[in-house]
Amino acid sequence: RLERCTIISTLYIYVGALIEQHLYDLFMASIRGRLERCAVVSILYIYVGVLNKQHLYNLFVASI
Repeated sequence: RLERCTIISTLYIYVGALIEQHLYDLFMASIRGRLERCAVVSILYIYVGVLNKQHLYNLFVASI
């Protein structure tokens, strides 16, 4: 069942990379003392990142 999921998986990997970059930017902002206004956004991005990892795991199982 992997063929129909290839484009979706590539998109999710790309989105996951963007989310990790965003979390890195939030970490750097927290060092500069600007975390407070980003806290809710960071929690949302972490949650979406967890969902992306779960989706990638499901695609891996589907490929088997």
